[in-house]
Amino acid sequence: MERRRAAAAAARAFPAPAATSQRGLLLLNTLSSADAFPYTVNPIRSSKDQMIIRGKRAAFAHHDPSPCLMPPDWSAGYTSIFVLQQKEEKEAA
Repeated sequence: MERRRAAAAAARAFPAPAATSQRGLLLLNTLSSADAFPYTVNPIRSSKDQMIIRGKRAAFAHHDPSPCLMPPDWSAGYTSIFVLQQKEEKEAA
């Protein structure tokens, strides 16, 4: 009897998913200061990702106790450090 009550309570607590083909979408509007941004490119980037609404893009990230220079913008791609080292070796030879 106690097991039946527990099963019935669990069924009420965790109802079956709705039988629909539509997915529930969630819109998150998030705002932050211009110097609060990721150091690397977002792999699942949206069309509005890192959009500046007012002001201009920050060149420095603010950390305690002093600012830290940001890496270059590699969103259009980059070469590895090994490719750069090989290029330097060829130029030196």
